[in-house]
Amino acid sequence: MAQDTPLLEMFGCCTPYKEMCGGLERAGIRSVIVSRETRSMEIEAFFAAKPEEGALSRMENAIASEFGLASVYIRADYPRQEPEKKKDTKKKDKPTPGTPLLGKAPKGEKSVPIREITLESNTVTVTGKVFEVTSRKIARNNAAVLGFSITDYTGSIQVSKYLRSQDDMTILDKIHMGDRLTVRGNVAFNRYDGDISIDPSAIVLEAPVVRMDTAPGEKRVELHLHTRYSTLDALTDPSAAVKTAGDTGPLPSLTTAWHRRSRNSGMPARKTALRSFTAWRATT
Repeated sequence: MAQDTPLLEMFGCCTPYKEMCGGLERAGIRSVIVSRETRSMEIEAFFAAKPEEGALSRMENAIASEFGLASVYIRADYPRQEPEKKKDTKKKDKPTPGTPLLGKAPKGEKSVPIREITLESNTVTVTGKVFEVTSRKIARNNAAVLGFSITDYTGSIQVSKYLRSQDDMTILDKIHMGDRLTVRGNVAFNRYDGDISIDPSAIVLEAPVVRMDTAPGEKRVELHLHTRYSTLDALTDPSAAVKTAGDTGPLPSLTTAWHRRSRNSGMPARKTALRSFTAWRATT
């Protein structure tokens, strides 16, 4: 790449403005195009800093006057700085397992199976996985309802708590789908949901339980796994299935299968089912 020509060396008439644009002694000319027909000049120049307002027009007028031109246009280039990213002051560190999200962590209390909970259970402690979050805010009185459903795979139950305007609302943003929680609270009939629920006094985040393939010897290979692409057969996310296969052993490979149902244009009443297979293999 050719070296830039010093701007003041080519256009000495701009010397009165040498303090502008980060110092014109540091500016360079990359190209100059002159049109005799229109008596105009186009200049491509590099400056050490972004030109101040009106700086380019002053230099253009000085050059036009010096060379008797009708117009001069300077196309300026200069170092661009990426704007500083604003720090997200609202973003907080994700709670770690064992962190109380509400109240104080229950000590020495054994979780009961959800299937055993009845209206007569009074105060209970359960541990399970969140599969639905229904929390909502009530605008008319600045209140809110903390709501989520939890399962321990023996049963499921709704957890619901009314939050007044003076209560800590940050709990609404701390409960997420898939969280494993220990909840302690009173069992009562929820008239809004029409079912029994737990009014929590304490909620603690627990470490997720990950199933591992600990069987000795050669690992099992899944050859017939349906996913959400198999109509009416399954809801499994194929990406999640591949990740799980890698996390639990790892599984060397798996195969997903799906049925694709379509109508034969010649026989509208007839349906055909086509079976396809896709093989996945773990890579390093």
